[in-house]
Amino acid sequence: MAKKKRKKKDLSTILMTVLMIAGWYVMMFPKSADLLNRIYNQNTILSYNNTMARYSDEEIEVMLENCKKYNNAIYEEQQTTQFRYRGPTATDSVYKSLPTKSSEIGTLRIPSIDVNVGIVHGTTDNELQSEAGHLYGTSLPVDGENVHAVIAAHSALSTAKLFTDLGKVKKDDTFYITVLNQEYEYKVVDINVVLPTEEAPYEQIEEGKNYVTLYTCTPYGVNTHRLLVKGKLAGSTKVEGEDGGFSLREYADIIKNSSIFALIILAPFILMLVYSIKMKHEKESRKKQISKQTDKRKERDSI
Repeated sequence: MAKKKRKKKDLSTILMTVLMIAGWYVMMFPKSADLLNRIYNQNTILSYNNTMARYSDEEIEVMLENCKKYNNAIYEEQQTTQFRYRGPTATDSVYKSLPTKSSEIGTLRIPSIDVNVGIVHGTTDNELQSEAGHLYGTSLPVDGENVHAVIAAHSALSTAKLFTDLGKVKKDDTFYITVLNQEYEYKVVDINVVLPTEEAPYEQIEEGKNYVTLYTCTPYGVNTHRLLVKGKLAGSTKVEGEDGGFSLREYADIIKNSSIFALIILAPFILMLVYSIKMKHEKESRKKQISKQTDKRKERDSI
């Protein structure tokens, strides 16, 4: 009878443990998926840096001039027609070859909401699952006048944070875009929430200005409107000394994200190990206590 009770108790303990571990992983899935996406983007940035490191200053200069020619063509087009959405898929072979033939245009960093992602050509759903996308038909994010680039990313994904916190960005905050070994700094000057049918004027090029607008769906999980965070070019810095690798900040991010992800995966097993060691220790203590009590009883009986 006692053996049956013990067996039933052991089965209940195993079932409870399995349910607790499953519950832990369900609860931590969004966090762990976002961490994996961050690690993926850090590898993307490393790949982009490695690609850029292969080019000479002269080659970079030619690529930059090609980007400016493309931007001028976009500006000239908007002199006769208002900005028009060309769809999520980039069909222009010239556009897809800029700045380089890589799928990556550059990288985007928003310190105030801890975003650091690659920027790809186009805004198809597949492209926006893990990175930011450049809106086809808008300027490329480089220096010069008559420029207005639009960078889009998803929000409220269960697998990646991306632009989920874009609504927390405030006026005068800064964000940074790196293209062709130049890191461009943008200061937020305007924030708007509009219907999809109302967004075109907010993405129009303004004479003599250089803007980048960050774009995502809002409200969270409803997505009936569009959040547009507009930044004005405030300056640029040449990216040097990284030899295609990471800066110390990026190395620190990799270590932090990898460590947190490993902890999420291993936490239940560490707790189980600690619990089993504790239970074993308590069992041994009880055995010793019972043994002592038995010995004392034997001593009393022998007197």
